[in-house]
Amino acid sequence: METEKNEHVAKQTEIEIAAEEVLMYRAELLELDRKRQSNREGLRALQKMDKDDKVWILLGQSFIKIPVEKALKAYQQGRKVNECRDDTKNKVDLLCKLEGAENRLAGFNLKSLNQEEAKTVKWN
Repeated sequence: METEKNEHVAKQTEIEIAAEEVLMYRAELLELDRKRQSNREGLRALQKMDKDDKVWILLGQSFIKIPVEKALKAYQQGRKVNECRDDTKNKVDLLCKLEGAENRLAGFNLKSLNQEEAKTVKWN
């Protein structure tokens, strides 16, 4: 009887840890998505400017004046958001397996098409 209690407590602890990791990744994903949206707005403004102009950008706690072309490269990111999404999916899968609900999320491991794949589908 005591062993069953210990096993149950250990399993619940493992589930809680996995759930906390999922919540942490989701919060990080929201923050990264906000930053990505801000970066997208900045990128659009930079793309409208002449490439020879120089702009002030904030890097860390310092403002730096650099050419528009370099500023565009500095702001073109987004990979970390996708990595975080993939990690979140993996953590949710682990959580569901621990809870015994593997089939509930059967179709949610899909990945969105990147631009090249979308163009290929569009052409066909």
